[in-house]
Amino acid sequence: MIVLLMLGTLAMTGCISVGGGGDDEPEVALVEILSDINLTMHGEQTVYVDYNDHVKNAEFCEFIPSAIELSAYHLVSSAWEGFIQEGNTTITFESKLVTEPYFGGFWLRCFNADNQRMDVEGHITVYPPDYDNPALLKDFNVSGLVPYGGSVHVKFDAEDNDTLQYVNVSIDGEAPYVYPGGDTNLSIDTLFDVSSLEVGEHNVTVTVVGYIGGEGNLSEVSETRNFSVVSEVSFNIPPVAYAGNDLNMTAGDTIAIIGAGSDYEGGELSYKWTEG
Repeated sequence: MIVLLMLGTLAMTGCISVGGGGDDEPEVALVEILSDINLTMHGEQTVYVDYNDHVKNAEFCEFIPSAIELSAYHLVSSAWEGFIQEGNTTITFESKLVTEPYFGGFWLRCFNADNQRMDVEGHITVYPPDYDNPALLKDFNVSGLVPYGGSVHVKFDAEDNDTLQYVNVSIDGEAPYVYPGGDTNLSIDTLFDVSSLEVGEHNVTVTVVGYIGGEGNLSEVSETRNFSVVSEVSFNIPPVAYAGNDLNMTAGDTIAIIGAGSDYEGGELSYKWTEG
């Protein structure tokens, strides 16, 4: 009986010893995606991207165009091509001349030392050489001082070379006023109720979203202006005067000069011309 007990104790001790050994191989780190790859190119251009800036723990990566481009262009797009030279971590992108904006995609298939795979998504846009972003926000202004319980005056012009999808006007990041698109331009000159805002600093953000080269491909521009809600109403916002564009003339010409002005608070205006 004593012998059996001792043998059992020895067996248990052996199990503990084996379990604590250091013979297991260290675990290989998984590939970690740091960021997608987004490229914008104009005309004929060459861009180099090191994939180590977008993934960690990758032993090597393969460049894979999207399925659409694989079938339609046999690994090479009509607007661009990309490749990785053997033993290199740099992806070379070469764009070609296009007459309309082109939008494509690709995958960067990366493997770690255990051949475990992660895919990095890539997007590429190729523009004609002189193509500009069509979503434009112009002459965006707001009234700097607003009396408590009042309204903020917002004025801007939104334009798109193709078609506006929508325009948002947001006060302090809250649910925006949405203007639907469908046209190439939109002019706003209106008052927005801010009577619920407390005295202090606030902001207006205008976001213009338009199409690039057809429906489904979007461009966006967004700007923010600040204004103050004040408790005292004994302040004056200066009137705005407009004397027209510069005029060119010769001696003896007769011209008509037309001026205009406005006062945010609706006060009476007087006019005086001075020679500059």
